[in-house]
Amino acid sequence: MASIYDRADIYDLIEDDSRREIYRKHWETIGNGRNIKSLLDISIGSGNVTLPAADLGVRLSGSDLSKAMLERCQKKAEAGKIDIELKCCDFRSVSGQFAEKFDCVASTGNSLPYVNNEEVLLTMEQMDQLVKKACK
Repeated sequence: MASIYDRADIYDLIEDDSRREIYRKHWETIGNGRNIKSLLDISIGSGNVTLPAADLGVRLSGSDLSKAMLERCQKKAEAGKIDIELKCCDFRSVSGQFAEKFDCVASTGNSLPYVNNEEVLLTMEQMDQLVKKACK
């Protein structure tokens, strides 16, 4: 059975410029008073929530289990002239996928509810390993 996550074109049907602006303001609020220059989203999907952070000068990276979503995200990034590093991986083992540390590590998608509580804790530990020490 096909998943909506394999159909990024359908997943993105509700997206428009007004929603992008809402997400940009969201990142502006999160970054207020913080020096967030790099952001890793471990459930980036097609990038709708995360790509607007680039408008604020944030360097982006992302991961997701769905290759279709990552391909869609890459196309949107290229169209917006956004440089982004994307990896196809499970967020429960994400810390081994990226060589660098980030100012902010987030899970903006709806992925965490799909794993049990122990796996959520494991994922949070993985995320913590990717945060720069000065940011903790």
